Amino acid sequence: MDDLKIKIIIHAINVFRKKGFKFTMSEVAADAGISKKTIYKVFESKEDLLLAIADYGNEKIQERKKEIISSNLETSQKIREVIIALPKDFIDLDFRKFDELAKTYPKVYERVAKHIEDDWEPIFELLEQGMREGKIRRINLQILREIISAAVKYYLASGELTRHGINYADALEETVSIIMDGILAKE
Repeated sequence: MDDLKIKIIIHAINVFRKKGFKFTMSEVAADAGISKKTIYKVFESKEDLLLAIADYGNEKIQERKKEIISSNLETSQKIREVIIALPKDFIDLDFRKFDELAKTYPKVYERVAKHIEDDWEPIFELLEQGMREGKIRRINLQILREIISAAVKYYLASGELTRHGINYADALEETVSIIMDGILAKE
């Protein structure tokens, strides 16, 4: 991606933090210190900008996963962190606003859903390593993938987190904790 495109995406994310999907291209232009006309030279529509944000976010998530996998953490900790990998510039976003996405921008929602379902190979490799090391029991990786993907998509599209006052990052951490630790109390 070229510098101007990335600049617009970063400023759009910044405006999204404040306004959710109701942000305008004028607000992005003002935040970026450029004209709205300049934005429209790069992105044909708000939907195109949102698609680029989804791709940029996925790219950053994949980079974060690679950092975690190549770190010195124990395998079980890597598994926890790689499943909930959020890049630093996305941690404070209110992902609960994504419930508007499926209704308002279905094409963007489909792109986000595809990103959630793709790129599981590094996670599968890490899980296989955990099984070989005896850190986790043998499991069906496809079922785990479906459980996590379904939970993430539900969190993003349902609005339930908002109704219960739970932020997205905390929901992901609790989901992974339940998967990794189960629901039984430790004796």
